[in-house]
Amino acid sequence: MLEVQHLAVNYRGVCALENVSFRLEPGQVVGVIGPNGAGKSTMLKAILGLIPARSGVVKFRARSLKQQLQQVAYVPQRSQIDWDYPITAWNVVMMARTRHTGWFRQPTCQSEEVVAAALRRVGMLDLRKRQIGELSGGQQQRVFLARSLAQEAELFFFDEPFVGIDKKTEEVIFSIFAELKAVGKTLLVISHDLGESLSQYDNFLLLNKQLIATGSRQKVFTAANIQEAYGYNLNWFAS
Repeated sequence: MLEVQHLAVNYRGVCALENVSFRLEPGQVVGVIGPNGAGKSTMLKAILGLIPARSGVVKFRARSLKQQLQQVAYVPQRSQIDWDYPITAWNVVMMARTRHTGWFRQPTCQSEEVVAAALRRVGMLDLRKRQIGELSGGQQQRVFLARSLAQEAELFFFDEPFVGIDKKTEEVIFSIFAELKAVGKTLLVISHDLGESLSQYDNFLLLNKQLIATGSRQKVFTAANIQEAYGYNLNWFAS
């Protein structure tokens, strides 16, 4: 479904990502793992065309992904969002419907129903009139999760969605991941959590400026791969 071929990125003259190739199938939740500075966020942004790639091809269903970005829902890191911007939770989620309704047009009844359903699914409908900056970190993340649902996409990219959230929000996120997987969506999730949550993923990409390993937990988290990625041995991952 999604195929990345020989993706490479330079940042300020320094190699940030080199010759990354992989393929994602429908109905998978794939975790992107690696140390700080490994190029995980850079890879996502390059796939989406948010930053220029030095080389590489990204295809979705055998066509250029850049021609089908309406099929992608992207939730960036919370640190990249202006939480002081004066906008309500409802309007944040409604932004996902712009491609459906068009610019400067009133939302359709269908879009309003989709937005309400998305906010209800993440437990935020009652707080829909709150300014986004008035919400807790977990509530903010759930609003952006709702926005991704309202987009009705096929590919979902999440950049560190579990940073600064509460346990309830984590449970909501993993529950929705399971629902999206069950209906054949494809999810690519950057995470630093190397604990029990690993069981929530079907496959992994282990990255450190290049793709060190891809596949199941048993295949990826070997002592040799962890040593290469992190510079020290964490062989208990393989258990």
